[in-house]
Amino acid sequence: MKSMRLAIFLTCLLWQATGAAGSLDPESYYGNYNPEHLSAVERHHLQKARDKAHWENPAYAWNDVDFILRHFPNHPEALMLVINASLRNNDRAKGEEFMRRAVSFDLKPAEPWIIYGIFLHRWGDYIGAVEKYQEALKRNPDHPEAWYNLGLAHFALKQYDKAEEAARKAYALGYPLPGLREKLRRVGHWDGSQPQ
Repeated sequence: MKSMRLAIFLTCLLWQATGAAGSLDPESYYGNYNPEHLSAVERHHLQKARDKAHWENPAYAWNDVDFILRHFPNHPEALMLVINASLRNNDRAKGEEFMRRAVSFDLKPAEPWIIYGIFLHRWGDYIGAVEKYQEALKRNPDHPEAWYNLGLAHFALKQYDKAEEAARKAYALGYPLPGLREKLRRVGHWDGSQPQ
């Protein structure tokens, strides 16, 4: 009887630990994943991670973010939460570990490389950010967000010609935010001949 109760107890613990997902195998958010697995992981941990990221001590968010990224190493919203948590906890190394795992888990999608670039950009590593945005563009040369962020990184490095070139590509691809264009205009690197 005791062994039966112990077996039930251990089964319940395993079920809770996997967020009722039923699988511990990591899956790519950009691949052929099990939608029930993703739904269970997000339902049990994503909102908690969002909420905890805004607490006075955001270190508590790491557990939920870590759980999501163990199941979906390149989950975009969880990776964006990593950026905020790493900055608020002053822990670049821990954040970078998640970013490296995300891009190496599935080499094909551009989005994790963009998020890795944003991570480095927010930490002030503009050269590293440029490299990651360029990796994203190797995977999808028509990704407007990659071009836009590449332009922002070049702008931060005062490489205005390169920033302007990236901005033109981003806006030609329909990127909606005017911030980069306005920055370039203020330093005399945007005129009326370029797309608005």
